[in-house]
Amino acid sequence: MLTKIIQTIQIQMYILQHQLGTETKKYTIIVDPGHGGHDSGAVANGYREKDIALEVAKRLARNLSADYNVITTRDSDYFVTLDERPAIGNRVNADFYKYSLKFRR
Repeated sequence: MLTKIIQTIQIQMYILQHQLGTETKKYTIIVDPGHGGHDSGAVANGYREKDIALEVAKRLARNLSADYNVITTRDSDYFVTLDERPAIGNRVNADFYKYSLKFRR
């Protein structure tokens, strides 16, 4: 699953770079694990969505960081408000706010 997400982002960024003629720019991507802190998201079979989403976000950020500046909205188990999530991207002038990670059973 992670490989497919990474490939999708890479394809989208490739298209964007060529459309804008900015092949050499190192774009900034925001990855939002969602949930966190008091908001566990879905819970099933002993797993919490917030934990899975955070782990996937960390792996996704590691994989993309060779080619892009990657910022996650959270890096541990705390809650980020819905207003603050896009504000993080605005503060760093992000090029691409992608992958608010959601998992359902």
